[in-house]
Amino acid sequence: MPTTLLISDLHLGGRLNTDVLRAAKPRAVLKERLAEVDRLILLGDILEFRHCPQRDALREGLPILADLGEALKKGTEVVLVPGNHDWSFLERWNAHRASSDDPSVLGLDDSISAYDASEAASAVEQALGTKIEFRYPGLWVEDGVYATHGHYLDVHALLPTVERLGAGALQRLSGEMVPLAAKPADYERVLAPWYAFIGASVERLSVANSTRRATTGARAYERLKSRSPQARAFGIGLRAGVAALNATGIGPLSAELSGQAMIASAMHAIDEVDARLNLGADHLIFGHCHRPGPLPNDDVDAWLTRVGTKLHNTGNWVYEPRFQRSLGSDGAYWPGTGVIVEPGKPPRVERILDGFLAEELVNGRMNNAGGPPPAGELTA
Repeated sequence: MPTTLLISDLHLGGRLNTDVLRAAKPRAVLKERLAEVDRLILLGDILEFRHCPQRDALREGLPILADLGEALKKGTEVVLVPGNHDWSFLERWNAHRASSDDPSVLGLDDSISAYDASEAASAVEQALGTKIEFRYPGLWVEDGVYATHGHYLDVHALLPTVERLGAGALQRLSGEMVPLAAKPADYERVLAPWYAFIGASVERLSVANSTRRATTGARAYERLKSRSPQARAFGIGLRAGVAALNATGIGPLSAELSGQAMIASAMHAIDEVDARLNLGADHLIFGHCHRPGPLPNDDVDAWLTRVGTKLHNTGNWVYEPRFQRSLGSDGAYWPGTGVIVEPGKPPRVERILDGFLAEELVNGRMNNAGGPPPAGELTA
């Protein structure tokens, strides 16, 4: 029976070395699983193009992809759906669309060759050693099952992220909101300018500045968790800033940054995307928020949209001690998950790295020469 594995949010080649597939043991376990599947769908944020110039991310990430590619059996279908962190995979294709007679034409499941997508896309195809089909903004995995990275949810999220603020400000200034009956082009209109700006600015950032910007969210989260006077002042400032943004009409936004608030924000937002795009799917698979699900202890009703679509999240492949160390592999955000789709069966979450220790996620890492990185590069 054909088996499809969907994984997302590998973030290979990032400046912070949080991508766990740099470590030998997690990579070996994933390779064993890849050898068993008939189709691999890389559901966005595969390479980290926001921490450093593309050439640096490719230099670090391509050897890992080449190693993973060796595990694929002959004839395995590989599909890559770009997300917000690797949106520049579509650089050449987006430029062509922008110069076409009707750049607003964008379906739910457009197919693009690696050559037509970008030079970076061709480099990934060469590294994996097999043909890759790029699909955007998602694809129908099978009848009734739609998959997308999930970055469109940033338009409706409740947390004040860069994408959420940018999309809100652009809609406010232009007076053109994403309509209730929307098309993918409506989301691209308010998100693509920010993706292009961020991509262009990263190419000019120094190592120190790109690393500092990459850790902004984690540092804010860590600051709020502490009980220092500085943390209280930061929290007061955050709440005041969010209140001001809500008053301008850019909201609704929330100043709550807990793990529970993060997943609640994502669920609210993906529900809006599902309803506005009128997907009509029985199952919607997405990534982006790094929280796999539904997990065994989750409320099943919380993973349903208002129209009854069953939600499934692919999780992540990054280890960020600030978020994940306390609960270890029992934590909801623990890395190493994917979603399995088999014909005639509902999609299900698979915890491929279940039971791993933190040390196993960071030991035996590769650098661009194939050896372990300097000791000071480890984040754990």
